[in-house]
Amino acid sequence: MLLGIVFAGWFALAQKASLTCSNIATAQTKPVSGPGATVAVLKVSTADDHSKDSHLCMADYQLVITQSSADKPTTVDLLSSDDEWGRGLAIQLSGFSHDGKRILGMFSEGIATPMQQVFEYNTDDGLVRSFDLPKLAAHLTTKKCLMNTQIIGTSENDAIVIQLRSGKYCAHTTRWLLNSQKGPLRRVPKRASVLELYGASSDNR
Repeated sequence: MLLGIVFAGWFALAQKASLTCSNIATAQTKPVSGPGATVAVLKVSTADDHSKDSHLCMADYQLVITQSSADKPTTVDLLSSDDEWGRGLAIQLSGFSHDGKRILGMFSEGIATPMQQVFEYNTDDGLVRSFDLPKLAAHLTTKKCLMNTQIIGTSENDAIVIQLRSGKYCAHTTRWLLNSQKGPLRRVPKRASVLELYGASSDNR
């Protein structure tokens, strides 16, 4: 039987950071704590790509995970992109899934064709899944509305739950299930349970 929605995590604030892509620059989020004294930080590092035929900027996105039982942090390479110099880069570390087995977040780039991806890192098997949000939500909303997207939790069947905030570019607040890298987003059923993220900040509740 479907349970009532868990409201506590709806408006939890993701840890965020941003920078302009340039030579030798770095930005990272504040640490997010998970179960078992596990701590995660999302970072982006940029540099000139040193191409002979163009002047582009390389951006490398990494997740750095520290566990009390490990001698040194684990660095997970999430994505590398090579595109316009001076483009805006933004990262969000949303938190751990309720069971602590997945770390969720987002990164985006303000280029001619904006890039926005949701990522999911599985702490059990070390696999990374990424979701092309503009592509998966193209039938639902505008790109400007997508920039207000926030990961708010997971569903009972482990799908990622995202929320499109209401505002200037969005008609209304809507919540969607993200569980396929190819299929379209599906609306969260009205009485479905949404499990809040572990370690997410909730300053604006």
